[in-house]
Amino acid sequence: MSSQIKPIAFVLVLILAGFVSPLLGQQKGQWVPGQFGLNAGVIPDPGITYANLAVNYSAGRLNNSTGSQILQNVTGTYSFWADENIFYYVPHHKVLGGYFMPYVAVNYATGSVVAALPPLLPGNTSGINLSAGGSGLADTFVEPINIGWHFAKRVDFNVGYAFTAPTGRYTAGASDNVGSGYWGNDITSGTTLYITKNHGTTATSPPPEKSTGKKQLPAWCRVSSAK
Repeated sequence: MSSQIKPIAFVLVLILAGFVSPLLGQQKGQWVPGQFGLNAGVIPDPGITYANLAVNYSAGRLNNSTGSQILQNVTGTYSFWADENIFYYVPHHKVLGGYFMPYVAVNYATGSVVAALPPLLPGNTSGINLSAGGSGLADTFVEPINIGWHFAKRVDFNVGYAFTAPTGRYTAGASDNVGSGYWGNDITSGTTLYITKNHGTTATSPPPEKSTGKKQLPAWCRVSSAK
């Protein structure tokens, strides 16, 4: 009897998810791994610089925080691709002894997820296939304050403040969202250590710190912390 209750309860959850009203909730951060690698602390030469960065991630299973697979009987794929168009501006004069470099990243993204669910009710031989995805202009990353310094020709370091504007399409409960649906604030920094005199070998550390706003989520996505 208990083995039948679990699939039926899962069906009810899916049905209720389509009728619940949105509420305020928290979401994962907007920072995508792989944004910066080598020379994260380097500031471009004075003038306007354009950079293009493509980020691509894909997965074939859903894991928890320990790396173990959850939803053992569910198979599917997830893919995410973003093209970032980054515009830097560095004036010729210095600020606080360093180089001032504000910049903005205008992004286009596309993502998709496909999942194959096993039969939900006893006696059924076929499961359910679910799919979702969307593409278009994503959220915009703006760093209005960013200053970099050179130290003894062996270290480049920069620090700044940035925010993420929710310019990407987002509707609570929609299956084709491109944006995150909320504002984000970042304290950014980047360090490049030149290990050799010819700068041929470097070590880099780009640690961002983020504080996010609130967004609209379907009510079934509510997460409460245990005390």
